[in-house]
Amino acid sequence: MTQGWLTVQEFMTTYLNNGTRTKTRESTPMTHLDDGTRIAGTGLPNMLVFHEMETSPTRWKRVRLSEDWRDAVARAKGDPVAFAEQTLGVDLWSRQKDVLRSVFENRRTVVPAGHGVGKTFVSAVAALTFLFLRQPSKVITTAPTWNQVRKLLWAEINALFKRELRPHEFPGTANLTELRIQDDWFAVGLSAVDTESFQGHHQEHLLIILDEAPGVRHEIYVGADSLMSAGDAHMLMIGNPVSQQGHFYDACRTEGWNVLTIACPDSPNFTGENVSDKLRKRLVTKEWVDEKKREWGTDSPQYKSRVLGEFPASGSDQLIPLEWVNRAIKRYEASQGDMVREGETLMGVDVARFGSDATVYMILRGCRYEFHVDDRQRDVEEIAGHALWLQGLHGVERIGVDDIGVGG
Repeated sequence: MTQGWLTVQEFMTTYLNNGTRTKTRESTPMTHLDDGTRIAGTGLPNMLVFHEMETSPTRWKRVRLSEDWRDAVARAKGDPVAFAEQTLGVDLWSRQKDVLRSVFENRRTVVPAGHGVGKTFVSAVAALTFLFLRQPSKVITTAPTWNQVRKLLWAEINALFKRELRPHEFPGTANLTELRIQDDWFAVGLSAVDTESFQGHHQEHLLIILDEAPGVRHEIYVGADSLMSAGDAHMLMIGNPVSQQGHFYDACRTEGWNVLTIACPDSPNFTGENVSDKLRKRLVTKEWVDEKKREWGTDSPQYKSRVLGEFPASGSDQLIPLEWVNRAIKRYEASQGDMVREGETLMGVDVARFGSDATVYMILRGCRYEFHVDDRQRDVEEIAGHALWLQGLHGVERIGVDDIGVGG
């Protein structure tokens, strides 16, 4: 069976004319299922599933008959899930459907979620669904880094548009981070560099999507939020809840936001929810969660955030807050691994001396961490000598020593 779209005439000629109907091995007519809707004036179903006898006797395939793209939009009757499933042809699990409905039914939706539950994919589906069900509209998306905008969310948007909508003659010209239908009707991915890029994007229907929202700088969130001041405006923030501070945390505790928490154990690989094998393979597995349970422990901030979709609380024994670590990672990712190495070469020394603890020597060049070494069972004079040796070996200009305890 040929991939792609069929006209009504092609369908009738190929599959319905007497003598040309494809047979199964048992010589029974080709089996088909339809969604109950019909193309006007033909009585033929809009959507069919065929036994693909010519390529594989065990495969089934869905084919849509060609129709005007406006008919496809009208057929959804404003239901975003119907449009996603019937026109975009995507498989969604229950919590993804909840997110999609909430985007249309609520002005503000925030989704703290675990890893691998389909966050970015449902954001892409929401972008295209809103763009075509609310006409004319603007969809503005961003993420913490340009790579995340271009290679994650917009990779999904472009794939869906080219595979499912363009063959159906849906309007629009797509590039890496823009899908433009008309001058005032488009979706665009913006770099989270400055707030000026978010100015002037008001529209009768507007959707703002912050993917990996906890990592988006607060001033960018403020700039995006300013677009909510007029019209039929909606915002979706989605991501891992990594810190008990910031706009993402505040939204989860502020009236006016619809909060949808998605934990890894909520997903079909844990609950047994009836979904396609293709979808099931894209979602987080029990094996991954079990690995992280052993690696992190169920009380760890990482487990609470990345598995349970909960905001982690900083423990009383936690010296460096998780938020600091995540901010450092975001800065590193934003630099594409090319953090500035200009400036002094520095070394920090945390002295342990004897016992099970280790003395750690850390080398920094400019604002970039280079490497660290550690050793054990040395007295203070040996530690000082080792620090001086490292200083000469790596051209260290200044040494900082922990002034609490032994090092002081």
